[in-house]
Amino acid sequence: MNSDNDLHALFHCECHTHEHMVSVDVHTWTDSEPDFCMSVTADLHIAWYHRIWLAIKYIFGQPSLSWHDVLLNPTDVAKLENMIAHYKMHLNNYNLNQLPRREFKID
Repeated sequence: MNSDNDLHALFHCECHTHEHMVSVDVHTWTDSEPDFCMSVTADLHIAWYHRIWLAIKYIFGQPSLSWHDVLLNPTDVAKLENMIAHYKMHLNNYNLNQLPRREFKID
């Protein structure tokens, strides 16, 4: 079950093209360890046949289609740092809740 603490951000490349961007999600589940997900994706709103042509050029090493690199601006880096801190906080809380409870006997 997702919680209201989930975060999502879309980081566009600093080169100002829509060929590549990074999607980042932090999922804080109520009953399991939180997840930190990153995926490099393309934001191409073009016709399907043009996307096929771009894919063919990418397969054969067209240097302009570098979808695996995304340059972040300083504002995006700060936002990403905040998302990582949010993830770490929820991970630490989850790990603390997983520690075995000690029972003390008083005689």
